Amino acid sequence: MKKAILIDLIKNKEYKLPNKSEISIGRSSKNDIKIGTSKEGVSRKHCKIYRIEDKLAIMDIGSKNGTYLSGQRLPENKKYLLKDGYQFRLSNYQLEVKILNEEESEDIENIEKKIS
Repeated sequence: MKKAILIDLIKNKEYKLPNKSEISIGRSSKNDIKIGTSKEGVSRKHCKIYRIEDKLAIMDIGSKNGTYLSGQRLPENKKYLLKDGYQFRLSNYQLEVKILNEEESEDIENIEKKIS
């Protein structure tokens, strides 16, 4: 399974995608990636990212303000392919997908080991 991160292009923050097949994103602390607040228009359970073999897909799960991919609002409960460099938006959060090559993955793992 390739490692990937989401880069918040507005707040200049990175979110590491957990190494699991289904990753929840939203404002609730119960999500794998907690992002945003209700004032910012992010739903408690906003969207999910799926790892399907070596690919990533995104699906809006009924968010109030929608999930946008390439400027288009995604219909609920339908998966769309995400590739390296693709950008999607949750309210005011503009996120870019970065799929890491092996060298970049090792660098991140080494940094995490030094921090912990």
